[in-house]
Amino acid sequence: MRAFHTTPKRILELEAAGTLVREVGRHLVAAGYRIDDRERRSWRNSLPELARRLCALGFGDLSVLTEYRLPRSDRRVDAIVAGTHPNGRDVYLVVELKQWSEATWLDREEDLVSVPWTKEAQLHPGAQVEAYCAYLEDMVRVLLERPDAVHGLVYMHNATAPGICRRWPRPRPRWVTYVPGVGDSNG
Repeated sequence: MRAFHTTPKRILELEAAGTLVREVGRHLVAAGYRIDDRERRSWRNSLPELARRLCALGFGDLSVLTEYRLPRSDRRVDAIVAGTHPNGRDVYLVVELKQWSEATWLDREEDLVSVPWTKEAQLHPGAQVEAYCAYLEDMVRVLLERPDAVHGLVYMHNATAPGICRRWPRPRPRWVTYVPGVGDSNG
């Protein structure tokens, strides 16, 4: 498998042992990926935050596919959380992890934002996860028949500015939900 398959509980165990980044990296390198420091930093900072949130909600045993490569694409999704809804149907949560604490709009028509640490325009994370969800529904045969199985989540665990997660210029995509950082009391 090209993704690192784990659970939220296991992510926290690996973090506590100081081996999370090494284990994720080892798996992905063995699968043929080149890994950079930015990705390692993201795994170190973001995966445990997501895992803590999921465990706190009672979802510590769900499957998590980390750095899932989209079919017939070189794009990778940060995480896909997979489980079974109480109604018995499989559910897939496509997660885009962002360490962003702030962002401002550059171009609302093109879904581009500016972040302080780079001069390059960035795709709004809501648009990014929306594209991943749509792509999965189009490319994975079993999901074509069950589009209600795919959901998207933007998890911005460092977001502290009120409203940073809800600044969407058009109706929110049907897939996308935002989970802001602890400092954003407006949720």
